[in-house]
Amino acid sequence: MRRKKSFNELKEITQALQEQKERAITPTLKTAHKTEPKPPSNITDAKKSVLEPIGS
Repeated sequence: MRRKKSFNELKEITQALQEQKERAITPTLKTAHKTEPKPPSNITDAKKSVLEPIGS
């Protein structure tokens, strides 16, 4: 029983961290891409654009 509970807690923590990361990256993207009228369609595209070197 205890093992299952700690697994669920770990899953919740991981999910919370992921959501926090996504919330943290969104304002940065909005600031960085002022010329783009619409935000990236999903978070994967957003992360790719951040990782690409500027001016590529």
